Amino acid sequence: MNSKYARIVLAVSGLNEISSAFHHFPECPVGIIEITHRTRTKNKKRGSDCARYCAKQGFQYATVSRNNIHTVAEYLVQWRAELLITHSVPILPMRMIQGLKYGGVNLHHSLLPAYRGGNPLLWQVLHGEPDIGVSLHVLSEQVDAGDVLGQRSFKRPSAISKSALAVKANTEYGLKLLFDLIPAWVNGDMVAEPQRAEITHATANHFPLENLLPILAEHEASLQTLWDVANFIGYWPSQGLSSFFWQRWFRWVPESIQTCKATGCDADVLRPYQLKAAGIKLHLHHHTGYVVFRPQVHVQTVLAKLLL
Repeated sequence: MNSKYARIVLAVSGLNEISSAFHHFPECPVGIIEITHRTRTKNKKRGSDCARYCAKQGFQYATVSRNNIHTVAEYLVQWRAELLITHSVPILPMRMIQGLKYGGVNLHHSLLPAYRGGNPLLWQVLHGEPDIGVSLHVLSEQVDAGDVLGQRSFKRPSAISKSALAVKANTEYGLKLLFDLIPAWVNGDMVAEPQRAEITHATANHFPLENLLPILAEHEASLQTLWDVANFIGYWPSQGLSSFFWQRWFRWVPESIQTCKATGCDADVLRPYQLKAAGIKLHLHHHTGYVVFRPQVHVQTVLAKLLL
């Protein structure tokens, strides 16, 4: 069956592996809506990376702040959109896509129904999941609860950063799902399947970073998980250093993982999920060892603190 060449609009939070491949999308890619936290870019004249990409490729482009999310509907009408694809954006009111011929679909970084919400990669790392999922699903009123078109999963590399994990999920699995399934969806050659009734780790919502340590303790995270979470974030949040003084002047980056078996440390004296100063470094304790953080010095920040 020949493709109907649906007019596709992509809604994203910026230029990433998905949006930068928009010119390779199947069907008829029309334009990108960039949904941001702010009303305008920092440098209005220069524009965003996404805006420059669209200008270069000849696509329509619009930027919408989260506070004005309802204006997305206006661009869908103006650009005569037939299918909306979303990725890493807030949930959109269903009335926006009711008039679209092929509706809307979303690319989500988990094996739904697990880890619905806006921060699925972190929660999968936090729970020590061995595999990372990617799902393409139909947009619905409830967050990430729509019928599933397809899913893929892959082994999670240890100590991988958030950006590197997202790149791997998007380039190796997300784009393939989109390229393989969108034509079939438009042509009516496939039916989306309802999500499983059983839900584990149902939500993956954002949370203040000062709550990270209590959450790790609540979930009894392993020493390896502490190391993986630290590398995923890339640093230990200063919000968790309220009981320290000069340590709050620095950015603390993960350096190594030490086990009691290897170092001979006394596991009985370690206080799990507690930070402790160790010379010019910080240790995050676990009952089987600890994670070492080293200071990353920003001279301007230190000077500013000293001059206060």
